[in-house]
Amino acid sequence: MELCDRSFTDPYSTAPTILLIGKTGSGKSTFANALIGEKKFQASESPESRTQICQSTLINLNGQEYNLVDTPGIPNVRKPDYEVLGEIARPIGNSSRGIMVILYVMALSEYKEEEQIATDLILKFLDQEESYRHIIVIFTKCNKKQTEDRSLIEDSFNDKLESFLEKVGNRWVVSPNPEIFEPNDPVVKRHLNDLKHYIRLMPKPYTRDVFWKARFAHVIISWIRSL
Repeated sequence: MELCDRSFTDPYSTAPTILLIGKTGSGKSTFANALIGEKKFQASESPESRTQICQSTLINLNGQEYNLVDTPGIPNVRKPDYEVLGEIARPIGNSSRGIMVILYVMALSEYKEEEQIATDLILKFLDQEESYRHIIVIFTKCNKKQTEDRSLIEDSFNDKLESFLEKVGNRWVVSPNPEIFEPNDPVVKRHLNDLKHYIRLMPKPYTRDVFWKARFAHVIISWIRSL
């Protein structure tokens, strides 16, 4: 059953949403499973995204229940970008409480052109100015030393990545590699606590009204430019 159908039958659909977004192959589903504590979402290490429709499950953080939604990655070899963005729009349009947090999952590497294109495409779709206030960046595929020492990750940032992080308030954490760290490792708990802290500081939710106003404005601007 697709998310748009589940949201009307799920008694917990009134819970605010945590939205997972990111480039294909960034490790979104693997991170989500680690956050949940069990393998509920399909995950793939290949460049081809296994997530083709949004996947949703309930999760409790900071004593608050959320709908955790995993979305298809961009670019997607099976679907054109506009179809993937349409799928990402589903949980926004169906969330009665809005999107509390946008977790932008990104493999730790140079912020290369392909990553920048995917980032720009997603953020323009969501409305950059508003979505920046709700984004927490999750770095995946970090080695052991990087995961243990935040400064080693900061040393790897290039200018464009630093600029992006500044726009989201320098809110970023690491998703420890489950093949290196056990779930009860103090390093894992430290990064989870950092994530919970950022979530507690989130402003009022990013609502579907804000999203649709941004989409309408984008269509109008595009139409005017085409004249």
